[in-house]
Amino acid sequence: MATVLVVDDDPSIRRVVRVVLEASGHSVCEAEDGNEAVAQYEALSFVGLVITDIVMAGKDGIETIVELRRRRKDLKILVISGGGQVGASTYLRMAGILGANMTLEKPFSAADLKAAVDHLLPPT
Repeated sequence: MATVLVVDDDPSIRRVVRVVLEASGHSVCEAEDGNEAVAQYEALSFVGLVITDIVMAGKDGIETIVELRRRRKDLKILVISGGGQVGASTYLRMAGILGANMTLEKPFSAADLKAAVDHLLPPT
């Protein structure tokens, strides 16, 4: 199974996503912002899915999506966001335009997360 890279500045979100995905048999690595995510992506050639938040310090999720898309057009990207000042729907819509394959608004259920990941990384 491909590795999932989870990018969020909130360690509790990363932890919950890790628990859900590892229970489903996925290998998970974590990054706290876009800069760390791009560095990990470069180091880990087997990342099949990136799950990223949008609103983060340093390199935000939008910049991260654009940079990862430049590196690999077929990389699967799931964007999660609780909004911020402009609201989650605006960020999620923007993420879709910039290349996210799917989006989930925070808070999301474990079942919704698992369904999105299964859709993007179907079992082989």
